[in-house]
Amino acid sequence: MKNVQKILNAILSKNVFEYILVDRHYRIVQFSAEIQNFLGEKKKMKIGDSVFDFLPELVGSEEKMQKVFNGQKSSFAITTVSKNDLYINLYVDYFDDKNLLILLQDITEITKIRQRALQYSNQTTLLTETLKKIINSQNAMIFLANTENRIEFANQKFLEYFDVEAQEILKKDLELYRKMGSGFQSYEEMHRAISEGMKELNIGEDVFLVEAIHIDPANILFTLSKMTELARQRKELQEEVAYDQLTQVYRKKIFDDKACELLKSERPFAIAVVDIDNFKQINDRYGHLVGDDVLRSFAKLLRREIDGKGEVARWGGEEFLLLINTDSEKEAVELCEKIRQKIAEKRFDPVPGLTASCGVTIRRGDENLETLLARADKALYRAKGEGKNRVVYLPPAE
Repeated sequence: MKNVQKILNAILSKNVFEYILVDRHYRIVQFSAEIQNFLGEKKKMKIGDSVFDFLPELVGSEEKMQKVFNGQKSSFAITTVSKNDLYINLYVDYFDDKNLLILLQDITEITKIRQRALQYSNQTTLLTETLKKIINSQNAMIFLANTENRIEFANQKFLEYFDVEAQEILKKDLELYRKMGSGFQSYEEMHRAISEGMKELNIGEDVFLVEAIHIDPANILFTLSKMTELARQRKELQEEVAYDQLTQVYRKKIFDDKACELLKSERPFAIAVVDIDNFKQINDRYGHLVGDDVLRSFAKLLRREIDGKGEVARWGGEEFLLLINTDSEKEAVELCEKIRQKIAEKRFDPVPGLTASCGVTIRRGDENLETLLARADKALYRAKGEGKNRVVYLPPAE
């Protein structure tokens, strides 16, 4: 009972519920779909809003946030925040050199269980079983070892991984520390290594993110989270942030980042702006659901045709951007002309005769992205003015 209470006090559920991405000015650049559940309905979150308007708990943490940006601090947390009848933890983490990731973790259920447990503290058996269920529900492996190298408690994930029974682990010293890392001689030595900066452990072919804390002078709590699962979750989050949800091509921000990388490296490339002709009429006549289907099919065609030659992103509405890896004006124009013809030939049912216009330019000399986009947009404007369903190229000198 005593050990279980110690463990409960040292851990919380690891399931991240929602996220917000903010820039260096603390403006919101992206957020997950259900974030409003945490914030209530009084004020709707929008891109460009200040994060402090929605999470005033972060006011006063600006210095810490800057340290995370600058690599002086990996992350920090604000725990047990009450919002909209929920209890949450806030985690501020590095995402990239332009953005911070704020994770909102729902701990309402575990907090309420704690509160109920305190109300029924005399019911020892019930309390013990309740706390064990909470600990066994964790995705991480959790175990409690004493300074005499004996494991006093382990959750179900731990027992399953090492294929041992709960009673077996209590009866004898299994010396499991020898299987973790670089030949540890004790759990205390393992704890010191983690305290000195070792964040990963290898057990066989598996890699774990590891944490260890002394919960009292005689007992150490270890938590091991499998890195493959953490990596998968982070990859999914990064993909959600990087891709337009409707069309599954890059968002404009990712396009800008990739173009700026090419500008810094002084590698040649071309930019094209592709716009669906008369798209408003499609929405007006067939409805927005059909319009969305057209956008998805249109983006899929662009992805297929640009594959291996560059990148595609959605600029907004029915406008798309192409980043073409070439130093040849002729090659860039021919690719865009091929795409224009493919669009004109394809059936976008129930919309008949869909066409698109395209403005193209190529990077020459010392130009910034804003100049290139403006010139490509000007070329698109000419294509529209000359009758649509055509490709217009503007050279850098114009």
